[in-house]
Amino acid sequence: MDIATITLSYNTRDTIALSMIDAIRKSGVFKIEETVNSPYDPKFVAKIERSKKSKGKKMKAEDLWKQL
Repeated sequence: MDIATITLSYNTRDTIALSMIDAIRKSGVFKIEETVNSPYDPKFVAKIERSKKSKGKKMKAEDLWKQL
């Protein structure tokens, strides 16, 4: 059995590219290994994700300067 490897690079926001990848995935003929290369620092992304999950703190605009 001969095996060939093809690497595809595509814009993850491009609807045509996503449709083609989805068709390849649904065919069941190919083994797909995906990696997403992000231009952002993984530590920074993790920090933002933790922040999204936190409840935060509400305060009035006039009290904002009292915190400094």
